[in-house]
Amino acid sequence: MGQYKRNILGASETRWTGLGSLKVSTGESVLFSGREDDYHREGVAIILKSGVKNHYLEWKPIISRIVRTRNFLEDIPTSVIQC
Repeated sequence: MGQYKRNILGASETRWTGLGSLKVSTGESVLFSGREDDYHREGVAIILKSGVKNHYLEWKPIISRIVRTRNFLEDIPTSVIQC
């Protein structure tokens, strides 16, 4: 993310189970959606740079292959969907 100067990054095939959010040691927040059983297959995530985390309104895991977040980017409400 830093090399390409991106604030939001989508990731597919994360293979994490369940849903949730976590903060990594470099300051980014990860919002993820995966399978509800114990099979480590599928899964998607949206990674937000630390400053963007303060501007997001909500996030919603739809299914193990779709997650959505709503943000204010430059004062414009924006939805980001990762499939």
